[in-house]
Amino acid sequence: MTDLDTTLFLWLNAPAHPSAATLGVAVFLAKYLVVSLPLGWIIAWFRGSTHTRRTLLFVAVAAAGAIAMSGLIGHIAPQPRPFVLGLGHRLIEHEADASFPSDHLTLWWTVAVALWARGATRIGLTLGLLGLTMAWARIYVGVHFPIDMVGAMGVAALAVSAARLTQRVWLGGLTRRIIAVQRRLLPGH
Repeated sequence: MTDLDTTLFLWLNAPAHPSAATLGVAVFLAKYLVVSLPLGWIIAWFRGSTHTRRTLLFVAVAAAGAIAMSGLIGHIAPQPRPFVLGLGHRLIEHEADASFPSDHLTLWWTVAVALWARGATRIGLTLGLLGLTMAWARIYVGVHFPIDMVGAMGVAALAVSAARLTQRVWLGGLTRRIIAVQRRLLPGH
């Protein structure tokens, strides 16, 4: 961790007694915004075309790869969270597990970058920008350093790149198989 990272963390982290409104927004963004991803994915799957479903599978594979990479990084080179080091104010409960990179933001930005890469540029850009608010919130509530957010973007970019390089091998066949299973289990969908 650098002095710059610590300085930025202390600047962005909440004061000892934040306003209730700011705290409410920060907690929602830090803990609950990520839940919208699987909900949106499920809705888009059932309402979407075969092209949309292929895109959603690409997103899911990239996201799984990103979370696996993030876990591996945290296991190989665990970085402590700010509260473990006695820095700032922690405003939500969180395990004292590895901080780098942020899993929440890794998932979020992987979805954003994957959508962008598959041509859904408007929603990809919107999610990417919304991810900045999540990044701020996770620092504000005291569970991440700014560098954890930069790491999340790096892991997202790597995971999407790996998915793009290999998609010819798996994307078409996987899409057909999953749609066939879905049709057997849920006729009419």
